[in-house]
This record gives sequence, C-alpha cells and structure tokens, in this order.
Amino acid sequence: MTDHTSSRARRLRLGLMTIILLASATVSCLVVTILADRYPIRLDVTGARTLSLAERTQRLIDSLEEPHEIIVVADLGSLDPRARERIDDVLTEYDRASALLSYSLIDVRSNRDEFVALLDRLATMRAEELEERAVAAAAARDALLDLNGRVEVLSQSLEALADALPLNDPLRAQMQQQSAIARTWTSSLAQLAERVEIALASTLAGSTIPAVDEAARIAYGPLKRMANEVQTLGAFLEQVAGAYEANPAVQEAAETAAASAEAVRLRAASSADDLERLGPLDIINVIRAFESGPAT
Repeated sequence: MTDHTSSRARRLRLGLMTIILLASATVSCLVVTILADRYPIRLDVTGARTLSLAERTQRLIDSLEEPHEIIVVADLGSLDPRARERIDDVLTEYDRASALLSYSLIDVRSNRDEFVALLDRLATMRAEELEERAVAAAAARDALLDLNGRVEVLSQSLEALADALPLNDPLRAQMQQQSAIARTWTSSLAQLAERVEIALASTLAGSTIPAVDEAARIAYGPLKRMANEVQTLGAFLEQVAGAYEANPAVQEAAETAAASAEAVRLRAASSADDLERLGPLDIINVIRAFESGPAT
C-alpha cells in the first residue's frame, strides 16, 4: 500500500468513528462494522435536516475499487419512527453514492440468527487476530499454573530466610508473614487459571467467537499486580542480603529468596505484557456493547 493510499484509509476510518458516535448518540443505534477495509462516509446536514454527502466524502467514495458493505445492527422495533426514518435516509444516501457501496439492516431482536451469522462471518474475517488473542490467553492460563509452583518455592525460601534470622530479630516475623501471604497466592492462582479456562471455552452471543477478552481480563490484573508486588519484595530482599554480610547464612537465604522473587516477577510480567500488547478487538467490543445495551 502506498503512503497516499494508507493516508486515505486513515482518513476514511476516522470518518467511520464519527458516524458510529453520531448514530449512537442520536438514535441509540450501533453501527457494527463496515466489512472489507471498512471505509466510512461523512455527511453534511443542512439547517433543514437534509442529508447530503460532503464533497470530499464523495471523492473518497469515488476512489473505491472494491465492493464495500455497511451493516447496521439495532433493536429497530424500539426506535422512534423518526429515528428509524433518519437511519433509512442516511443509508439510502450511502447506497446512492456508489455502486460499490451497499448496506443492510439487521434487527437484533427479530433476526437474532442473522445477527449471529454476521458475527460468525466477522469471526472468519478476523480469525488470525482472534486466534492470536486466544493463544495469549491460553499462555496466561499456563503462566498462572506455572506461577503456582514458583510462588510455592518463593514461600519456602522466605520461610527459610525467617528460620536463618536470629530469634530476636523483628525481620523474622516479617518474613514469616510474607511466606504466609505467598502461600495464599497459590490457591488464588489455581482458581484464576480455572476461570481463564472456562472463559476460553465459552463463546459470545451464540456465535463461534471465544470470550478471549474475558479470559485476558481475568488473567491480566492479577499477573500485573503480582509482578509489581514481587518486584518490591525482591528489592527488599536484596537489601536484606546486603545488610547481613556479617551473617553468611542469612545473606545466602536472602539471596535465594530474592532469586525466587525475580523468577516469579519475570514470569508474571512477561505474560501480562503479552496480553497488554494485543489490546482490545473491535468486534468483541461491539458484541459486549450489545450484550450490555438495550438491544439485548
């Protein structure tokens, strides 16, 4: 794709966001997607509420080289008649703009099967991105299970550090407390991994699209928090090792615990970063909007 074509596509996509926001705000209708490259249209509205394509928009439409489809999904029966008429007028204007531009309406209440078929169609189109997120979520589940064992090792190393400290050292009780906290993490990690597995096995709105967003949400927060908390703990353990140079047993135990903490941090941070890097997927955001909105 040339720089000029890429720039044009970006301008068109910005136009789509304008239409989505306009439709959502004025008629409580959600534009699901524009298939293929999802080129949008912008409209001019006169004082008499007459809709017409902006000149610049028409030029962009004239540059289309392949068929594009606008699909609007809404609970049409719940719309005010004037709002429904406005939708029809807008879409008719789109349709007239180019032989390569068409539209369809799906009433999510009366044509649920058609809506699900659309979602499956979109899932096929976005299969690579969905698979990438499913793989990342499954990897996060595996990381949670792996961390279960790593945190157990950390708990044991903290207990060993507590045992190496003198009986009258106040740090002894602190390390015992940290060891107990780490033990509680192990049961939580196993439960989180199970919840991720359940989310990955479920689908959205009766379609074939897996709930990868829910699986990622379940795993990401705990993984991120664990990475941050263990990083703080590891830094403290390194300070302990440096402060007890005169006591080799304590120093060695502190260094071992710090290494265990670092192993936990690296595993948790890496998995959390993988989930964060992928980010949300628009097709899933749309489905969630319908699930939480009045159209459902």
